[in-house]
Amino acid sequence: MWEQEFYQGFIYQVAAPFFHTFETDTAVAGFSFADEGEAKEFSNKVLYCKNEPYMTAEQKLQAKQNILQAEKTVKQEASQKSGEKKKKKPFDFFTKLFKK
Repeated sequence: MWEQEFYQGFIYQVAAPFFHTFETDTAVAGFSFADEGEAKEFSNKVLYCKNEPYMTAEQKLQAKQNILQAEKTVKQEASQKSGEKKKKKPFDFFTKLFKK
């Protein structure tokens, strides 16, 4: 388990849609995500936790809605991917090989 404190001046950077960086006590760390939707969801949560003490009630509500929308998008994309896999027919090598 690894833990990082959100200290005053903590900077979380989205270097690329799939790669995020930040400074630790001793080095610069990075997260490399396989799924860009999950990366967006994670960055929304990090930024919410970092900024939450300084937000107005309206800003908190908007941030929570952004997090929920990112979670919904990730679930929809995962559902679409699993549906695409089911629709694809397996390649029948022998049918193609012996087709006249």
